[in-house]
Amino acid sequence: MKLRLFVAGFGVVVSHSYAEENLQMAAYTPMMGDEVVVTASRAPVALKDTLASTTVITEEDIQRTQARNLYQVLKTVPGVNVRRRGGRGANSSVSLRGMGASGTLVLVDGVRIESGTSGDVDIQQIPVDQIERIEIVRGPKSSLYGSAALGGVIQIFTRSGKKDGVRYSAGYGSDNTREGSVTATGSTDSSTYSLSLSHVESDGFDNQYSDDHYMGLDWIDYDDDGYRKSNLSYKGVASFSDQIDGFVSLVRNESALDWDGYYGYPSTESDSLLATVGAELNLDHLISKLQYGRFNEEYISDDPFNVYNYGHGKVIRDQASWENTYQVDDSNRVSFGVDYDVEDASYDLGYADYDRTDRDRFSGYLNASSTLGVFTLEGGVRHDDDEVFGSELTGDGGVAFRFSEDTKMSLTYGEAFKAPSNNDLYYPGYGNPNLKPENSRTVELGVDTFFDSAMASFHVYHTKADDLIAYNPAIYGPENINQVSIKGAEFQYGTRLLDLDIGVALTYQRPINELTNNDLQLTPRQVGSLEVDKSTDKWSLGFSWYVQGKQYDNAGERLPGYGLLALRGSFDVTDEWTIRTRIDNLLDKDYIEITNYNSEGLFAMFYVDYSPR
Repeated sequence: MKLRLFVAGFGVVVSHSYAEENLQMAAYTPMMGDEVVVTASRAPVALKDTLASTTVITEEDIQRTQARNLYQVLKTVPGVNVRRRGGRGANSSVSLRGMGASGTLVLVDGVRIESGTSGDVDIQQIPVDQIERIEIVRGPKSSLYGSAALGGVIQIFTRSGKKDGVRYSAGYGSDNTREGSVTATGSTDSSTYSLSLSHVESDGFDNQYSDDHYMGLDWIDYDDDGYRKSNLSYKGVASFSDQIDGFVSLVRNESALDWDGYYGYPSTESDSLLATVGAELNLDHLISKLQYGRFNEEYISDDPFNVYNYGHGKVIRDQASWENTYQVDDSNRVSFGVDYDVEDASYDLGYADYDRTDRDRFSGYLNASSTLGVFTLEGGVRHDDDEVFGSELTGDGGVAFRFSEDTKMSLTYGEAFKAPSNNDLYYPGYGNPNLKPENSRTVELGVDTFFDSAMASFHVYHTKADDLIAYNPAIYGPENINQVSIKGAEFQYGTRLLDLDIGVALTYQRPINELTNNDLQLTPRQVGSLEVDKSTDKWSLGFSWYVQGKQYDNAGERLPGYGLLALRGSFDVTDEWTIRTRIDNLLDKDYIEITNYNSEGLFAMFYVDYSPR
């Protein structure tokens, strides 16, 4: 079935020079401590000065690891849990600190991109070719961003042009996977631009094993679930004067995916567009930013054999915000602003539907930071007024003690909430319009240090969440009945040793459902990763080793832990030609990430890049 999508309007977001810097260094190098991040405080702050546990992934990191999707990029980050329902084209979700996909806020250039129906984000729809930087902030951030920031915030910044040039890339690999992309960048004295096009197709593999005994038709039961995906991205930045910058960006995605379903042969086609445009004023002590964005998504699931696999969802979300950062002096900063968004969302099952229009939310926030000798104090508050559930007031605060310029200890407290999704509220035969927001409270203690030869970060936290939405068989629908306690620890270490870049990440968490005293579903207690890379002027070689402890599925069955090894490398044949490769699951391990879904075996991709001089 052809997917029809009409997109009207465009969005705004603005950017300052700190948000446009190209961070050309590995995420684990000590120099990263001086780099400026904006997500942790909604203001420009050096990474080593943030109170929140924060990780930065740069464009260079993505190129170094040869990652081809966000699932690969995020998998080795502490506190992050990514899951995929089958092959590379299948739905992929991300969760921070055990708070679930809908409890993790994902932004692209400052714009929310969660589904207007389920409230989740399918991260496989975001092309890595168009990413310049990712900032991952762990811990509650509703005092800055409102709903969904229970576990933290992941913000993705799309690529801007830094130098003139064109790059062509072609790849081929397992499952008859074909990739192609072209990126053009350019600049003048007062402007930059970046334009990227990419396309991938694959035969895939059988995503789901649980339905194989239902049909009796081998060509359906054991078919390969192929996919295709096309992406277009544009970003332009212009300086109108020494004090005013302008910004415009566009990200367009189209995809088609086969997936398994009982008694059928379903597939989904989706189309999304994210557009932003805006301007920013930079004065001696004040940065003022006005932005407006539009996120438009439509998808259709269909099945020639089973009408009950049909679904048609649509969302249009307009977002506007005004952000301000006032630097009182070298020791004191105040940030404040307002957000407004309005959303139209609908879902049609063929036999029933819902259509909710003009759901709006108005919010205001205030955040302040003050340094008094070796102490830094920070706190904030935000008020959200939602048309559906009313008002929500959240706050956070913290104090840091600095042992030296590059080493500090911090103690923080934060509150967060998540509004019910439209599916929770209105899904035909299931939704409960009386739901209220989920709430959480987190206390965290951390130590961060950036030496000349290494960096290290260690944080422990305790999160208590209540009024969590879960299915209640007594009412045949969702209700605010769950309570959760999560105690966790995260460790991150990086150094350069014997000309090797080495990174270690460890996560331990005890995610307990306090009603059942069982572990939360699909949330492993132990996760670890080791990354080692060697680079010269001509070639690079590296590996990633990822290990995960046991977890429990939705039925309470134990899923065993596993370890995965990935290799990557590149070689500059000439100044213009480069060959690259990445091999995932090198040892071809069998493992289960989500019950009923097959996981990827050994998967190899090979690429050729051409950059004419």
